[in-house]
Order: sequence, then C-alpha cells, then structure tokens
Amino acid sequence: TGMGNFFKSLFSASPKDTEEEEKENNQKNFDVFKYDGVRAQQMGQIAYAIKCYEQALLIEEDYETLGFLASALTQSHELEKALDATGRMVVLEPQNLMGRTMRINLLLLLDRPADALSECNDILSFAPDNYLAYFLKGKAGKLTGSPVEALSDLTHCLELKDDFADAYLLRSEVLLSQELADKALADVEKVLSITPEEEAAFLLKGKIFHSIEQPEKAEANYRQVLDLNPFNRDATLLVGELLVDQGRLEEALELYNDAVDINPDFIQAYLRRAEVHDLKGNASEASEDRQKAKELAEKAHGADEQSEPLNVNELYKGGIY
Repeated sequence: TGMGNFFKSLFSASPKDTEEEEKENNQKNFDVFKYDGVRAQQMGQIAYAIKCYEQALLIEEDYETLGFLASALTQSHELEKALDATGRMVVLEPQNLMGRTMRINLLLLLDRPADALSECNDILSFAPDNYLAYFLKGKAGKLTGSPVEALSDLTHCLELKDDFADAYLLRSEVLLSQELADKALADVEKVLSITPEEEAAFLLKGKIFHSIEQPEKAEANYRQVLDLNPFNRDATLLVGELLVDQGRLEEALELYNDAVDINPDFIQAYLRRAEVHDLKGNASEASEDRQKAKELAEKAHGADEQSEPLNVNELYKGGIY
C-alpha cells in the first residue's frame, strides 16, 4: 500500500502546492546555510563559513548574508572578493549605509583612496549629513596626500558629531603632519577626554611632544601606552629610540630584553637590540640578535605573510546602523 500512496500523493499534488513546497524548502535551506555560516564564523572556521554563505546566496541574493560574506572574506584576506560582495550589497540596497561603509573601508585597505573618495561623495549625495561619510572622506584625503581637504572633511564630521573620538584622532594626525603641533595636541586631549585609555592617543601625544623636542613628555606618553599594553610594539620601539638618542643604553637594553621576553617573535626588537649591542661594543651579541631576526623573518615569510590579522571591526567603525 505504501507504494500506492506514494504515487497517489505524487500525482494528486496540484502544481501550486509543489511551488509552495519548493519555496518553503528553499527558504529552509537558505536559513540552514546562512546560520551555519554565522556559527562557523563565530568559531573562527572562516573558510567553511564562506562556503556556507556562498551556498545561501545561490538560493537568494540577500543583503545581510552578503555583509557576512564580505566580513568573512576580509578576515581571510580575500579583499577583492570582499569588495565584490559589497558591490552586490550596493546594487541591492543603494541607500543602505552598511554595505557602502564596508565598501569604502575595503577600498582604503586596498589602497584605492581615490575610489573611496568618490564613494563617500555618493553617500553625501543622498545623505548630506552623514558624519561617517565625512570621516571616511577625511581618511581617504589623508591617504591621497590632500591634508587641507582632509582637515575640512574631518572638521565637518565633528560639527555633525562632536564626540567622535576617531575623527579627533585622525584630525590630530593630519595636523601633526602639517606641523601644527598645538592644534594636534588639543585634538588628542579631546580623544583622551572621550576615551581615557586610548593607546593610539597616548602614542600620538608622544609623537607630538617628540616633534616639538620635549623628549621627557614624549617618553612619559609612550610609557603610558606600555602601562596600558606591554605588548604594544610601536610604543616599545619609540621609547627605545628616545633612550638611545639620549645615550641611555643600559635602559634601552633592558627595554628590548623585556620586549623579546613577552614577544619572542618581535623582529624589530631584536634588530634594535643588535644596534644597542653595537654601540656598547658587544659584537657577538649583536650578530646573535641579527641572526635571530633573520630566522624569524624567514619563518614569517614562509607562513604566508599573514602576520597581522585584519581587524574586521574596523569595517563597522562608527556604528550608524
């Protein structure tokens, strides 16, 4: 009887039902692929997540899934493919800022600031008060070597959103590049009033003091960074540079010893320590450090140069949605 029922059900179903069923089935499969992808991505299984999202998108071109795909591709350093996914997002919802913003950040990562600028102008054509578009425009302007335009865009951004720490930080960097140390300092203080433990702000504050030849203040700010995060490599190198400039070689040596203790693969620290050993006349220690740096560099190169993982959160900076 089983077989008979099977044929009966096969032929009695009206075309309408099968269409409905197929639709439901597709929706079910779509959800399974999409949310498997999300789970995989959260667990760090990026390659698998990408496959899931791609399967889901074969069933339905869905904005949110494209966003997930773009972020997973970015995590796996496939920036061109991620850019392509954001292009599809913009086609689906031209005025949705999430895809637009991700796209602009990817263009900046791909070193295409001129394209990023024109995308920012696209946003401003339909959202003239979008502070994030002005921020990203400022970022692109800085990269295209247009400091005057960048300053004007960042100032516009801050008029629209006066507590946007990232914009003060960026404007401070541009002001410093224009040797406007006083103004740069005012902006960096503003960053610290909004986010008191911002490492990047103390680092920049140190650089500003360095530029106006106040090494004690520069050092105090770099050390503030190291208090917040002993693993901060930029701060380590900047403090070391100051110590060597001042002939404080023992302290420099101690600093680099600590640095390679907590960061055994810190190539720059070995190279800088070698320089300190040279200055102290320790030839064999210097050559040992250079050898170590060389080995680490070769090893890093072999590991496919994926030393610095990309920060996907950068793509969502600004929280406008």
